[in-house]
Amino acid sequence: MRNSWQHAVQAAIIENDPNRVKGKIRQAEVAIFERIDRFSSAHDGEEKALFEALRKIRALANQVTPIQS
Repeated sequence: MRNSWQHAVQAAIIENDPNRVKGKIRQAEVAIFERIDRFSSAHDGEEKALFEALRKIRALANQVTPIQS
């Protein structure tokens, strides 16, 4: 079963609504940091996957242009 941080990252990546992307990115970042906080040593390569996910979500955040209202 996928972890909640993985679901949060995937939700941010596939979000099509520009008005919701930043919120999804924030949720993913929080989920990743919470998971990092919960373990002292990663299992089955999860540490590497967490940092790769964080890199991806930060790259996505840098691509998002705020919607002007």
